[in-house]
Amino acid sequence: MKIIIYSSLVLAMFSSSCSTANKASKSKDMNQTGIPMAPEIFKSRIERTLSNLEGKDTSISSIDYEFYGTPKSSWQDSINHFIGDFMHATSALESEKKHYEILTHEYFYNALNQFEENFKSVRNTSESQAVWYYEASVTIDDHLTNYGQVKTQASFYTGGAHPNTSFQTAVISKKDATTLKLVDLTTDVSQFNKIAENHFRKARDLSKTDDLKTDFWFEKGVFACNDNFFIDSSGITFTFNAYEIAPYYFGITTFTIPLNEVKDILKVKL
Repeated sequence: MKIIIYSSLVLAMFSSSCSTANKASKSKDMNQTGIPMAPEIFKSRIERTLSNLEGKDTSISSIDYEFYGTPKSSWQDSINHFIGDFMHATSALESEKKHYEILTHEYFYNALNQFEENFKSVRNTSESQAVWYYEASVTIDDHLTNYGQVKTQASFYTGGAHPNTSFQTAVISKKDATTLKLVDLTTDVSQFNKIAENHFRKARDLSKTDDLKTDFWFEKGVFACNDNFFIDSSGITFTFNAYEIAPYYFGITTFTIPLNEVKDILKVKL
């Protein structure tokens, strides 16, 4: 028996499930012992070694994570829920129900432990000796005045032809805890997409005249940004995951739009 989780399914699960008050410390008091970073963000790392029945082939599964240990606002709670949704979508099998209420160190421990147990169950009843693995990272960013942000990434293999990777980001309003979408970001989505397309084409090594209908799945061959973006000093970075706009072998596409190119059509004050 093989259990395969494709990136397209992960994205669907994640999209359906998703609807910092003081400045988080960026100092060296981050650690690997579960001690809280000032003032509210907890950071730690856990890992497991998985092996086939003979113990000859092994892999390391790990989660490097951050979360709000005691959310003091609705937007911090929204970030925690985003993290929990992502962890479940990428580490759990499709048939498993969500099993978290609040994020704790134990939640991440249990998620990795359950992944290991799922692998052992398949390993013990399958002819396949392929070793699964799961590697994830979660990072909270609080440098924006009006928004909290979170980056999540997971690479995982659960049998089949190839591993899968998912990058998900969210920009959460500190005012009303809503997730910032493209339509909220700009006053002119059409113009924004035109500017973004130039950077997308550079990232994919495409000329200005290459037809997007041939290899990509944009509606009617017209480029459009998604809502998977993150904002920092370099600009606004968008990510298209595998299977999202093209076949798996195209991989993940990431590109950054410098803020000065879109500053005149930004709707929000960052």
